[in-house]
Amino acid sequence: MKTPVIRSAAALFAWAAFAVLTLPSSATDFRREVIYQVLTDRFYDGNTANNNPVESPGMYDPLGASNSPSANWRAYFGGDFAGLTAKMQYLADMGVTCLWISPPLNNRNSYYSPDWNNYKPYAPYAGYEMRHLGEIEEHFGDGGSATLPHNGWAAFDTMVAAAHAKGIKIVVDFAPNHSSQFNAAEYGLLYNTTGTLLAASYSADQAGDRIYHADAPITDWNSPYQVQYFPLFGLSDLKQEHPKVDSALKASLTLLASHGVDGFRIDASKHVNWGWMYSMANSIYTNAPAAAGNSSFLFGEWVADSTSDPMYWDYKKFTNKSGVTGLDFPLRQMIEDVFGTGVKSFYDLDALVNSYPGDYDWEGDLVTFIDNHDRPRFLTVNPSQAKLHAAMVFLLAGRGIPCLYYGTEQYLYNNTSGGGDPYNRPMMTSFSTTTTAYKIVQKLSALRRGANSALAYGTLQQRWLNNNVYVFERKFGADVVLVAINKGAGTVAANNLVTALPAGTYPDYLGLLNGQTLVTADNGGGTSKGNVNLPPDSVSVWTYSATETTPFFGSLSPVAAQAGVKVSVAGAGFGSTAGTLQFLSGTTTTNVAAASWSDSLITFNVPAVANGAWDLKVIRSGGASATLSGQTFNKFTVYQAALVPVTFSVNWTPGSNPNEKIYLTGDTSELGAWSANSYGAVGPFLRDPANPNHWFLTVSVPVGKTINFKFLRGDPATGILTYEGGSNRSYFVPTTAPGANQERFYDGNNFQ
Repeated sequence: MKTPVIRSAAALFAWAAFAVLTLPSSATDFRREVIYQVLTDRFYDGNTANNNPVESPGMYDPLGASNSPSANWRAYFGGDFAGLTAKMQYLADMGVTCLWISPPLNNRNSYYSPDWNNYKPYAPYAGYEMRHLGEIEEHFGDGGSATLPHNGWAAFDTMVAAAHAKGIKIVVDFAPNHSSQFNAAEYGLLYNTTGTLLAASYSADQAGDRIYHADAPITDWNSPYQVQYFPLFGLSDLKQEHPKVDSALKASLTLLASHGVDGFRIDASKHVNWGWMYSMANSIYTNAPAAAGNSSFLFGEWVADSTSDPMYWDYKKFTNKSGVTGLDFPLRQMIEDVFGTGVKSFYDLDALVNSYPGDYDWEGDLVTFIDNHDRPRFLTVNPSQAKLHAAMVFLLAGRGIPCLYYGTEQYLYNNTSGGGDPYNRPMMTSFSTTTTAYKIVQKLSALRRGANSALAYGTLQQRWLNNNVYVFERKFGADVVLVAINKGAGTVAANNLVTALPAGTYPDYLGLLNGQTLVTADNGGGTSKGNVNLPPDSVSVWTYSATETTPFFGSLSPVAAQAGVKVSVAGAGFGSTAGTLQFLSGTTTTNVAAASWSDSLITFNVPAVANGAWDLKVIRSGGASATLSGQTFNKFTVYQAALVPVTFSVNWTPGSNPNEKIYLTGDTSELGAWSANSYGAVGPFLRDPANPNHWFLTVSVPVGKTINFKFLRGDPATGILTYEGGSNRSYFVPTTAPGANQERFYDGNNFQ
């Protein structure tokens, strides 16, 4: 047997009309948030002095401030952190509780044009072409200041402080997949957080230490190998598994967290090394500073517009296990198809919603949205404000964490060239607080943040349905929210409407979209019935809440970590006086000291218990209790230690079944605890197209621990895998990186 391949790297909202629940901004309870996505450059120009900075001149177009057709829509328009600070009250009054900003780090300083015959420079105004992992982009920060460093953090810190003062969390868009174009402008130039040059250019790197993958174009977008290892749209594709890249990216995330960032949206997560991201997530949770409440929230951009996508299975497994939840692209597409184009009905929407509990351990953690910076805006697809309003209510009252794209509340859109990139990214031109869309966000954000927990944590059940009418109910404990949407042209009588709302009269909570009063009568068995007429293009929302005396789990973050990491448990009915929190496994019970305790939120540090799956039990002061698994959620996973990425490689000649692949499992929870099925084991491995018998995979494993493992083979379609023969393999995970080019190989002959 040959020696092993292993490449390793160590490593309140307040508004007078509503009573709302104040939650600490440091608590990781994102289920109650309303996220607002902005492209910093396109929101508001608060500091004109940084529009054309000395460091990177010539990439600003003043015509952009008015969305002029003559402007270079790929230039900077002037928005900055000072602009976000200036409009923080506007956001808070709307009910925004989390602000997702475009990547704030220093981007390439020179322009390029893909069409020299029709010259218009491309500027990295969106922020996705980083050049320095430790500096702020001068166009957004202090680029025009005579007294502050052009890439200093002052304006960023002021913006974060202003957000936190209004009860608004900050999520930063982070792009670990790439730097700049490999064939133009700065050619991939990249510095780490301390200013050390990692790559002077892509071409120089390819002749040296190789922190970038090769530049082969993606030809098969359904190939897990190509989407992770080939460059995206000509951008220099980083080797996250390289020790220098691994440490630089994680240091940058830690630096951002130290400046008060509450969470991260991972750009192009589908294209980043999937196995490495487990260690990235664990690094963020492990190193979150005390000033930020030792907490964070992570979600990624894995584009899959339907559940029939060839990589949807990979996405589900990644979302459930990695610590990085996802943006809900299948639901976004369904919202467009149902409310926008009308090519699908509410039957289709309900079917999709009902499929999610079987797919995801925590489907309520998925971030839901209607449109974003990569898709035409909803009003381009369908200019009907009534249909947009209905879609917004479904988004804000449905399952998941709702995210609004900037300007939706002002009906902002531009249909030039079909309304796609860059015309879906116009400058914000109005900040009215009287639009119906603005008020919808106000009202439903207050409901989500208030005493009723159903929108944040509740189940979703269809109560009345036809092609154009969808009545659904959210329920959590005794809290109920019933929503009725009629997107059709005629009035519909929804008779014998079954609901968990107790018998009574319920006026429309929303009061904005032709809503109706619902009268319910007791039907026995904990349900009621009611009759209501739903006018065309109407939305009604009816609510009921009660004081909870029994604990209910709502969310858990993170869902896997090693001893010492801070964890938040949110829900209802925990009691205002501290009760008891326990870890349970078989006959073992471990009491855990809570760091904080309120009726809706408990925080604790993971205890020093054996690695593996543990149940959580909350015992309310006075006796009532609840267990995590008792509500059908997966249990909490305890890691042996902090995770570091290790690349395992094996030489194996496939047998007669061309669909068979290689997997890995072992004696620790990080490796699947000896699971022999394709979901529980780690993998499948990737096959090197240059050497079809070479299989490899980056796996996040516990640092400083000896792991025992075996390879498995099998057809992922069956889910059943076969262990290799012989004794268990063993490997000590080093605490320091062994060097970028140190490779060893496992032999897979035990399968023969």
